[in-house]
Amino acid sequence: MNMQKKLLIHIGFGKTGTSSLQRFFVLNREKLQSLGFYYPIAGREDLNAHHYMATAVRPGGGTGFDTDVSWEAYLQRLADELEKRHEPTVLISSEIFSGRVIFGKLHKLLALFSEVQVVSYLRRQDILAVSSYNQWVKTEHLTKKFSDLKMLPFYYERILDMWQTTFSASGSINVNIVRPYERGQLYKGDVLDDFMHNILGAELDDTYFYPEKSEENLSLSLDTLEYKRIVNGFCPADIANDILNPLLMYTRNDLTAGKELLSSQQRRDMLAHYAEGNTVVASRYMGRTDGVLFYDAEPSDDPEWAEHTLTLGKAIDISRYILHMKYPGEEAHNVYEIICKALKFKWFTAELPEDEKVLAFNEGVQGINANGSEISEKIESVIRACVYNIYGKFADKLEDDLIAIRWAK
Repeated sequence: MNMQKKLLIHIGFGKTGTSSLQRFFVLNREKLQSLGFYYPIAGREDLNAHHYMATAVRPGGGTGFDTDVSWEAYLQRLADELEKRHEPTVLISSEIFSGRVIFGKLHKLLALFSEVQVVSYLRRQDILAVSSYNQWVKTEHLTKKFSDLKMLPFYYERILDMWQTTFSASGSINVNIVRPYERGQLYKGDVLDDFMHNILGAELDDTYFYPEKSEENLSLSLDTLEYKRIVNGFCPADIANDILNPLLMYTRNDLTAGKELLSSQQRRDMLAHYAEGNTVVASRYMGRTDGVLFYDAEPSDDPEWAEHTLTLGKAIDISRYILHMKYPGEEAHNVYEIICKALKFKWFTAELPEDEKVLAFNEGVQGINANGSEISEKIESVIRACVYNIYGKFADKLEDDLIAIRWAK
């Protein structure tokens, strides 16, 4: 049953302010309705975004939003909900739609709507790659180093072409609304202002509710990112994610925060890899005769850049921070004792003054002379000891020969 309504389907992409937009849509549902835009409940239920619906059209699911409800069932729920609504335009949002989806099923949206337009915000691929990697390590339990990943599949033209083919019967009507996610190209430099102005044709003012800034998209520093990656390698996901909050708090004052994961040359190489496709997007979907999608200057050489490594001293400092957060009432020497055992240091007698223990500890760490592999082992030993002493309850799930398992019991 076609209800002669227009559908705006916002597909992200990820890391382009999607969470803020989706919170904004929920906070301002009534205001948007007064403007003729309806943000349905079907397919998102208790969420801000329509992740359940998008997952249902993804082959194999696997997004963390899997349900037993089929795509067809979600479409029926949507039809039932919209039957009672008078707004001429429906807005659906989920960045999951920008991933692998079954376009043959998506095509069924045309049975409900007289017109479908697809809204995409695109971030420059080198920036997106670094931001995505941070997110995958932070919340999706990734254990690989960035250098071990293959070229990431950020081919915008291929995805947009599929949406174009699916929803443009003649192929001549452009169904894609493309907005580059750069401050200089966003209306008033902000994605909320840009969406309202360029997509919905309205202006933001003080009658709208604005989402509070969330730390869910705060990036880890290079040190805390590598620490979390190591934790992911030996911890169950729920425990690894519990470590995240203290790591984010540590990041606030970490000197490696803001430093680059990739060199300027690596980033330029990545941009060159995607250049042809970006030109297609700019000309085909934005009508730009110069074929330029992103206006920000490419990264210039940084002679001081060096590939980052987590040092033993920094691994110890982060571990001490986490242990103090988890055991705020414990004496400091207990924390040092845990780390000393991990390093196979002899623990200092209880009669020594605390400041002498700390001095001896620091001198012992500085005196370690080992090759790269031995240092890596010591770093992992410290991190394991920290986590095991906090989460001794899961030690029995791990292999018997793992370092520090006996200390956790």
